[in-house]
Amino acid sequence: MIAEFTSSTQITSVYDVIVVGGGIAGLILANDLSKTKKVLLLEAGDFEYSNRSQSFYAGAVLGEGTRYLSLDAGRVRALGGGSHIWGATSLI
Repeated sequence: MIAEFTSSTQITSVYDVIVVGGGIAGLILANDLSKTKKVLLLEAGDFEYSNRSQSFYAGAVLGEGTRYLSLDAGRVRALGGGSHIWGATSLI
């Protein structure tokens, strides 16, 4: 089940495991554990990439800024995390 929570939502079920982060690692872990445990997966971002959700990662890079990506360029705040920017390539 997928549900969107708001600040007034109360979690009334009991879970064996809570996985924080719906990036690739969190999704794989939650999926694997769900075969034997009751799992709650929490993701702060939206279901898909959105500028609204991504704006939470905005910030200044200290030091030599030209050497580093901006804080929101290498991370994605959405279900699936960084896989949204992989360009359809992976090692799996």
